[in-house]
Amino acid sequence: MDYSDVKFVMIDGARGEGGGQIVRSALTLSAITGKPFRIVNIRRNRPNPGLRNQHVRCVLATQRVCSAEVEGAEKASRELSFVPGKITAGKHEIDIGTAGSTGLVLQTIALPLSLAEGSSEVVIRGGTHNHFAPIYDYLDLQWLPFMRRIGLDIDLELVSPGFYPKGGGEIRATIRPAAGFFPLLIADRGKLKRLTIRAAVDNLPRNIAERFIKQTASQLKSRNIRKFKTEIRTFSGVGRGTYVFLFAEYENSGACYFGLGKIGKKAEKIADEMVEEFIEFHRSEATVDKYLADQLLLPLALCKGESAFSTPRITRHLLTNADVIRKFTDVEIIVGKKETRNVVTVRPRASG
Repeated sequence: MDYSDVKFVMIDGARGEGGGQIVRSALTLSAITGKPFRIVNIRRNRPNPGLRNQHVRCVLATQRVCSAEVEGAEKASRELSFVPGKITAGKHEIDIGTAGSTGLVLQTIALPLSLAEGSSEVVIRGGTHNHFAPIYDYLDLQWLPFMRRIGLDIDLELVSPGFYPKGGGEIRATIRPAAGFFPLLIADRGKLKRLTIRAAVDNLPRNIAERFIKQTASQLKSRNIRKFKTEIRTFSGVGRGTYVFLFAEYENSGACYFGLGKIGKKAEKIADEMVEEFIEFHRSEATVDKYLADQLLLPLALCKGESAFSTPRITRHLLTNADVIRKFTDVEIIVGKKETRNVVTVRPRASG
């Protein structure tokens, strides 16, 4: 393809966090802003450099959503050129082909499709409960309610679970045109209202989930947190897997933490690590968990007013995402300390 007349946003994929998030954020922003981008050094410092199958599916899904011209969308490619066209609503079926995260693909195309002129039906097959990615429960109970607060109109359904290495899971989403993009100001998360412990097994003994629940409850009680609800879910998917999930509902916000089963790692250890993360958040003055902090930046960059929230940690993912957003938009993103809080402010330049 002849790109001699195209003005690309240039991105170094090895900077900052240096992972697939840079590619996904660039795809979303390119589709929304209409600005072409070229990324080099994709995942250069990772054990398997270049695009993985999951990243390729994100590229192809976004290409379909906005009729883009693409070069480099293949496994192990370290460079990618993306020239977006018009965003169009429609029916989209995406099969990752591996246990790659369905949630990350959804998050890549959700914002562009929210700006389309009609409703879209999206089916994504692959992994629904993955390490290093938001599991379905997180999307459903944490990400989705916040997206709705911002103005997105999305319904989400888990058809079947998919765990590594087999995948085979399926999620479905209905994405309607956004009512608008409304700023989010969370100065205080408020008091803890409800706490839910959920554990699940897919083609594994139920007692694994029971151990997750027992250990999580024990750890919370040792921190003088004694009121919580417990749930056990059993699935019969195509593979095997297990997880534990902790959902904290506060008056003005929420926080979610989870752990997935791993061969050779005891359920009790996984539960302990999850509770430690939650306690770090609960004892802080943060208003959103560190994972949501990263995921809020893109939609808030589209708002006309100022948004602000705080997070227990300023992560490399957060800082890298902010850098990519600045390349495509004239939005001011300020990340820093205010007294004892790690505060993130997202402000359109025009608002001063």
